[in-house]
Parts: sequence; structure tokens; C-alpha cells
Amino acid sequence: MLSEQPIILWLEHNKGNKNTKKPVETFGSRFKIKEKSKALRVAPSRLQDSDNYTCIASNRHGNDTMVVEIIVFTMPQVEVLPSTHVIAVEGTAQEIKCRSRAVPKPTFSWITSQNERLKSGNPSDVSVPGRSAPSRYSIEEREVDEEITESVLTISEVSYLDQGLFVCYAENIGESKRVDIQVDVSFAPRPIVEQRGIQTVYFHHSKLSPPFTLSCGVMGNELPEISWVYNGNFLNTSHCHTDKNPPEIRSFACTVNETTMGNYKCFARNSHGQSLIQEFDVQPLYPPPPIQIEVDKVHANRIRVSSPLGLAHTPDPSYVFVTYRLQRKKGRKPKRWDMYETSVGLDSHGEAAVFLPGLKENAKYLVTATSKNIVGLSPETSVTIKTGLIASKYDDLVHVWSPPTESSTPAGHTNAQNASLQQQSDANNAASLAHNSKGKYRSSGNYSVIGDMDDDNDPTAFSILGRSGSTSNTAYKQHHVFVVTLSGILTLRRFLYMNIT
Repeated sequence: MLSEQPIILWLEHNKGNKNTKKPVETFGSRFKIKEKSKALRVAPSRLQDSDNYTCIASNRHGNDTMVVEIIVFTMPQVEVLPSTHVIAVEGTAQEIKCRSRAVPKPTFSWITSQNERLKSGNPSDVSVPGRSAPSRYSIEEREVDEEITESVLTISEVSYLDQGLFVCYAENIGESKRVDIQVDVSFAPRPIVEQRGIQTVYFHHSKLSPPFTLSCGVMGNELPEISWVYNGNFLNTSHCHTDKNPPEIRSFACTVNETTMGNYKCFARNSHGQSLIQEFDVQPLYPPPPIQIEVDKVHANRIRVSSPLGLAHTPDPSYVFVTYRLQRKKGRKPKRWDMYETSVGLDSHGEAAVFLPGLKENAKYLVTATSKNIVGLSPETSVTIKTGLIASKYDDLVHVWSPPTESSTPAGHTNAQNASLQQQSDANNAASLAHNSKGKYRSSGNYSVIGDMDDDNDPTAFSILGRSGSTSNTAYKQHHVFVVTLSGILTLRRFLYMNIT
């Protein structure tokens, strides 16, 4: 026996009167009952379709009912009040409203211009330089009506740090929606780089130093008036320039060039106030004073230099630079090796012993010395040294090379004869090499010629590098021996016991 098919009827409850129900067929073509399944289909759905619906099934044996609640979800629709472009003034309070229509009611969150996320009941501490850091942000959510909810962000004291983009998010189980709010803050000029206290600037005060430069960098969204004050007097700032960086903040740089030490202040003013941007205390730094030169009373090739330390505004020198030049007779052409130079570091007392290699006997040298610190060189100090004649045939002031390998004595010759032959051979080799060198570096036997002959063709003036032989080879001790570096600067010689006149 086949069962009897029931009759299906769908009724919507009346929201205004719960006791009144209407058949859905009366609501138009959006409501349809499927032929086979008798299911209710609403398309497209609307927010007002949210309601309780009753399904009634009946036949000749009786009826049955079922109540179904339909909830229509809507994704958030967001608007911002007063607008998405807010102009605030530093130090005042500002409200921004983010309003949304959605079912179910959305939850709200905010992102500040400092990229910080805020939620209801979660106040944030965003500090302002120079002030304490209480919570400046607060959020309150409230219902406008049955369908509209809003989140109100309150900034209790607007700061220039609030300049930028704020974002409001409204989210429910359907979807998330965001809206961007551009906040522009009108504020008094501020320094681009925050400085605490007075900045000390050290100016290297020397003849070659250019005027020092002080820069005042200001940011603001309104053109400020920049002024420099030096000891109560205003300076010329007509050369100030402006750099504009979008979207709204502009930086203004003003540089002052002065050569006067003292206190400098940079002020900036616009319609929102005046600010002290930076304050400088310019102090000079000087090169060292002239050094003192003391010549050794026994050895002409030794001097002692000293420089005072611990002077006000004067960094201590680190080393001295010494040059000395042979004073030739009038009419004599100077040689390239007449000029020598050397440098030496100063000790903790500002003193140093300087060795002057390469001095000839019976000659005059102009010695000039100067010290150096981080600022520059001291004024030159000069003395003249006059050397005497050789006082000893032994050279104990220079390190002499080790003797050559031992050689056997030729048969039939005594040591004295061999020494005489060696002396003559050494002298001939030295003279020949020096005469043929023509300023080039050559070596042969026990000598290396460095330079050419002197003007007076004195064999003792050859620039010769000699090797020391045994004590019997007196020729080595009688020759004037020089050691010259490849740069031609450093020279050592034998027999440097000199008298100073």
C-alpha cells in the first residue's frame, strides 16, 4: 500500500507580530519551493530575509510542523567619519569614527601611523619625545542602530608622530574589510634629528682651515622662518634652502659659515609656534706651538726636540718632522742628496731624541723641525749646525756590517803587507766604481757605489757602502763610508765625532 504524499506549506513569521504568519509564495519570485524536495529557496537573499520560517506538512491522517531560522550574513561595509582625510593640530584631542553595517556585528581593530595594532580594551602607550608616556589612544565600540556599529578611536593629545596612515579593520565571520585614513598633523617646527642639550663643535683653527659649517635641519608641513642667533645677534640666513619630501612633511636646511667661536642657536617659527631646533658651542682647536731644539754638545748628528703638552684647545702632537740641508758655498750648485728628512714619535713628555745621519765634517747644515697634531703642523723652528773635523778614526756611531768570510794569507806576504795591498785595492775599487757610477746604484767587491763624485773630486766624499774587514784592514776605518737608502733620504756615515761651533 503506497503512502499518501503530504502537502507542504512554507510560512514566514511576521517580525512585527509573531502570531501572524504569511505564505512565502506571497513574497514574490525570490521565494520558490522546489518541486520534488519541497525545499525553500530564497535567491537572491536580502538582509531583511533573516527570520523564522515554518514548514507545515499535512495529509488526511494529520499534519506536522518544523521551524527554521534563516540568518542572512552580510560582509562589513565601512565608512569613516568625518572623512578619510583628517587634519589634526598637535596638542589637541582628535576622534576618528569607523562605522560598519554587517550581520553579524563586526569586531574592529586599528593600525596607527607607527604601525601599532590597537583593539578595544587594549590601550596603547605611544610616547612623545620630551613627555611622559601615558596612553594617548583609546577605543570605544557602540551600536548606532540594529544594523550599524561603530568604533571610535580617540587620540587624547595629538603628536607630530601621528602624521601618516591609520587603518580601520571591520571583520565578521563573512569577511574582513579595511579603510585607510590619512592623518595630517599641523605642528610647530621640529628638528629632523633630535638632539639633547648643547652640541660642542670643535673647529680646527689654522691658516689653511676653511670656515666651519653649522647646519639646522627642520621638519614641518608649513613653511617655517629659520633664524640663527650668535651671542644675542641675528645672523644672515638668506641662503637657506628647502627640500620637499612627499606627501606633506618638508625639511628645511640652513647652514651658517662663521669664523667666530662661541654660542650659536637655531630657531624655527611657523603659525603653530616657535621651537629651539639646535644649540651649538663652537670651540677652537689649534695646531701645536713651535717646538724647541737642543743640539748635542758632543755629537753634531744628535738633537733633542721638545713640545709643550696639555695646552688648552690644543691637542697634543704625536710626532716631529725634521729636515736638514747642507749649506754649500756660494756659487756651488746644490745636489739632490744635500736635503735629508726624518720623523720620530714624541714620548709621553713631548720629547724625542733625533739622529741626523749623513753629516759631513767641517760643514754647515740648516735643521728645521715641526710637530704635528690632529689640527695641523706647528710653526717651523730652525737651527744651524756647524760640524768640525774627525776626532777619531774609530766609527762607533754606526752599525758596521759583519766582516767577510776568512781568507788565507798569500804565501810570502806578512799581515802588514797584505793589509797595505788590501788598502790599495779597496781604494782603487771605490774610486773606480764611484767615477763610473754616474748616479746609478752599482756594486762590486766590498763596495756599492750610490751616487757620483763630489764637486771637489774628493775620494772621501764618494757615497760608498763598505763592508768591515778585520781589525788589521785599517783602510776600512780610514775611508768615509755612507749608507744611503733607495729613497735617497736616510744616510749614515763613519767618524761622526764632531765639534759644534
